[in-house]
Amino acid sequence: QLLRVGNSLQQALAKSADSASPAIRRYLMPALHRIQHGMAVSDSLGWAAERIAVPELRMFAAAVRINGRYGGSMAAILANLGQLLRHAARVERDLKSATAEARFSGLVLMAMPLVITAMIAAINPEYVRFFTETATGHRLAATAFGLQLAGMIVMRRLMRLAF
Repeated sequence: QLLRVGNSLQQALAKSADSASPAIRRYLMPALHRIQHGMAVSDSLGWAAERIAVPELRMFAAAVRINGRYGGSMAAILANLGQLLRHAARVERDLKSATAEARFSGLVLMAMPLVITAMIAAINPEYVRFFTETATGHRLAATAFGLQLAGMIVMRRLMRLAF
């Protein structure tokens, strides 16, 4: 908006940083100080993007660098970048909500052996003693534990979203 009303990119960045949250201001102030001391806006934002390693800031720095080289409306570029980032956040929220059922099912499947073991121990303690007091029981318990751990790892990888 500041660009559309006639501010330069440097002025718009400074004014935006003044009204930004303290966390954002803390990360952008070193870049703004560099701009105020003569560093190019694109170089300063590129430096900040590499320092902070936030993908959105890298996209912004790349947009400023491209705009500086080839020209065009920076306001339109930033509007498109904002729309793209909002769309990506919406897609990520939708994916997380769509996989909530799978995550819950995975948690139930991971907890079920423990709950069943506790129930069997309460109902028939002799059955559980086989696993705690005999060598064969120890091997079977270790095998069951290993398979449970492997299943948890597989479920975790299936539930993880790469976005």
